[in-house]
Amino acid sequence: TMDTAVQDYFRHVLSRVAGLQAVLVTDRDGVVLIRAVRPECEELVTDSSFEATFALASEQAGKLRLGKNKSITCFYNNHTVVHINYLPVILSLIATPDANVGLIHGIVPEVKAALETIRSAIAIED
Repeated sequence: TMDTAVQDYFRHVLSRVAGLQAVLVTDRDGVVLIRAVRPECEELVTDSSFEATFALASEQAGKLRLGKNKSITCFYNNHTVVHINYLPVILSLIATPDANVGLIHGIVPEVKAALETIRSAIAIED
């Protein structure tokens, strides 16, 4: 099925990008639609509330009159999180602190293309 193909694709992305630990696709409310997580990192994605918080933060960032917010990258002690605004879905890429953030941002167009069918289906339902 389409879900299985997309899930397999995200597992492949995890194996291609050094330091990438998890890829989550959620709706704007934080409901997880797709997840691919390295087995040793399952505890990272048990709470998806930060995706819903990202949607709000992105909306606020848009009020800076700099244009629509496309992404927010957060650096924490133990993780780097790249959130991509691709409404009606939000893509979150969770990595180690030493991961190549430029490389992560570089794969975003390819990942967006893989999500297009799912994104379109959700947009129709809204």
